[in-house]
This record gives sequence, C-alpha cells and structure tokens, in this order.
Amino acid sequence: MSSSYVLPNKFTRIKKNRMIPAEATFDRVWEQMELLKSKSSVKIFLEKSISRNFENLDLELIKMGRKEFNIERGMPERFIDMDETEEAASNVAISIGQAHEYFKAANKASPMTKPLILYYGMVSFAKALISSTYHINVKAWGHGLSVSDNDEFAVKIGNTNHKVGEY
Repeated sequence: MSSSYVLPNKFTRIKKNRMIPAEATFDRVWEQMELLKSKSSVKIFLEKSISRNFENLDLELIKMGRKEFNIERGMPERFIDMDETEEAASNVAISIGQAHEYFKAANKASPMTKPLILYYGMVSFAKALISSTYHINVKAWGHGLSVSDNDEFAVKIGNTNHKVGEY
C-alpha cells in the first residue's frame, strides 16, 4: 500500500559520520515505529532512559521556559521513575497507536478535514512524548472528558476548563 506521504530523496545527518536516507513512504515510517506500539517494548526503552536520568534533558530549564511564557497547565512536575514505567508504557503505546490511526484516516480524508485529522495525530504524538518523559498531574485531557479520582472507573463529560467534578 503506497501513500502520498513521500519525503524527498535526500540524506539527513543525525550523528557525526552517520547518515540515514530521508526518503520514506508512510508505510515504511510506521514499520519503523511498530515497536512503539508495544507496551513491553516501550517499557524497556523507558527503563533505559530512566537509568540514564533522561540525559540531555534539563527539566529546570524547561520549567523556567514554561513559566516565562505563562504556561502552567500541564507543567511537568518531575521525570517519571521506575515505578511508573508500566503506566507510562501503556500510555505511550496507546498514543502511538492512536496517532497511526489518525494518519491512516488523514491519508483517505478530503482536503477539508485532512489538516484537522493530521493535527490530532500530532497531538497523539505529543502525548506519547510527554508520557514517556514527565510526570504531569493532569485530571482532564481535553475534549470534555475526564476520569474520576476514586477507585471506580467513571468517565465524565463536561467543560475541561474546570477542575474535575466542577460542572
């Protein structure tokens, strides 16, 4: 199954003395990301990142930048730890799978709806990145859906500009 998502036939440098071809079809890109749709694979990657203290990421610098631009919602509290890898891996795998579905749908969508579907695909990618790195205390993830804090499984529908339960 070929797709209209073809990048130019050029080379991209990612590390010194290491080149990878940037030409890729939609299907080839997703084949490379297949491991990220597996909770067990993601958990291994997360544990490796945690053991290296998320090298090259400066959480305090990120927090300062977000405060400078007055971004408080979704502020990272800290990096995830080993006890949180199970839940984080599940969230990442779900978000990557969801992103894949959005991009497949966008490939078949009309020009009127395609940008919106691509946007939500990128939002799913962002959720995967955030879940794989930071602990963020979020009660509601937008679109008016929230999950209750108690032990019972309950999804509430309402305005997410308010705290959970304040509808």
